[in-house]
Amino acid sequence: MWSLVVQNFRHVLRTRLLLFLLIFSFLIQYVGVKALHSVTINYQGIISKFDDKDSLFVALLFQIFTGGFLSAAYGIWIIPYAHQGLRSPLTFSLPISKWLFPVSYALSVLALLLMQHGILLTCYGINFGWGVIFSAKFPWSGFLLGVGLESLAFLACTFGFATAAMALGQVPAFFLGATVLFLLQVMGAIFRLDLPSLANAQRIYEFLPPVGELVYDLRFGYTKLQWDGGHLLLWAIWLGVFVLLFRYQLRYPAKVRGGES
Repeated sequence: MWSLVVQNFRHVLRTRLLLFLLIFSFLIQYVGVKALHSVTINYQGIISKFDDKDSLFVALLFQIFTGGFLSAAYGIWIIPYAHQGLRSPLTFSLPISKWLFPVSYALSVLALLLMQHGILLTCYGINFGWGVIFSAKFPWSGFLLGVGLESLAFLACTFGFATAAMALGQVPAFFLGATVLFLLQVMGAIFRLDLPSLANAQRIYEFLPPVGELVYDLRFGYTKLQWDGGHLLLWAIWLGVFVLLFRYQLRYPAKVRGGES
């Protein structure tokens, strides 16, 4: 299995995804946190600034964008690479269980996410000082809960993108995935209004991937306000569903569609 993980990272390096990911994540986090550190709010003559705790939460929100990019890029372009076209027979000739492929991909994605979380802390330490991170008031429990929830959500989205790419092709998977994520976010905001006319639709929405609830779960988990586990179980269920669907796609060699490689 570890040889598969190493091969995955070699492919990531060949595509320069790792370099682009590190640069993209650093720019988003550094510029965003630095802007927050210098922003002042004047409300009714009272001047206030983002404190270190609020800024860390906003950095977790920035992580949604960088993690979403990783999920889409890895799921659509990296994972299907070894299972399509002239490379696909290798999937069926290796004397290993096909279940090792999703496991190795999950470990690779988690390693990349760990790098992103490290970049978040690095940019935070550069802007607010390393002493804040190692101080007793640093909200480690809320931070670790937030990155854990995000990692589970990004892992589920990665296999969702990968399953769509294997079944439909890379370009359709990108547009379909982006559309579904956007609609789920919009639905999450609308259903927060508790409109009686949408009660039936809301019951269906509660069984879908909780993309529209991610920000709220992060907020409640980070502050421990009304935190009851959020949608951790639902994310875990959808991760299992997407992994099963991906494993189902590995039954037979897949052909490369036009414009893909």
